[in-house]
Amino acid sequence: MWCDIASSNTWIQAREIVYNTFGFKSNPDAYTNAVKSIKDSAKMIDAHLKGKQWLVGSSLTVADVVVFGSLHLPFSFVLDAGFRKAMPNVSAWFAKMSALPQVVKVCGHIKMCEKALKPPTPEKK
Repeated sequence: MWCDIASSNTWIQAREIVYNTFGFKSNPDAYTNAVKSIKDSAKMIDAHLKGKQWLVGSSLTVADVVVFGSLHLPFSFVLDAGFRKAMPNVSAWFAKMSALPQVVKVCGHIKMCEKALKPPTPEKK
């Protein structure tokens, strides 16, 4: 399960979101599909974390680190406050992970988006 979430496919989806948001690409369908895929993964993690603090066992593991890494950009760009409210388990886990001193040292202070960023609309000629 964690291999699927942290697979290159999740990284590809995150890249699609970032590239389209910053205008490096203009592919609305790829952006929409990427957001849907990331949200589906987040929903699965939320269900798994119900009643738990960590993904595997009773303490931080490499699974937490790897999955956190794959969700860093989606939480920063598209998993907005409304989505996070509906997914309290994964949201609390992500907030806890992002506050760890080791994470702050490597990634800095991560701010989760309040509103999902949208790709720029192409100019009409």
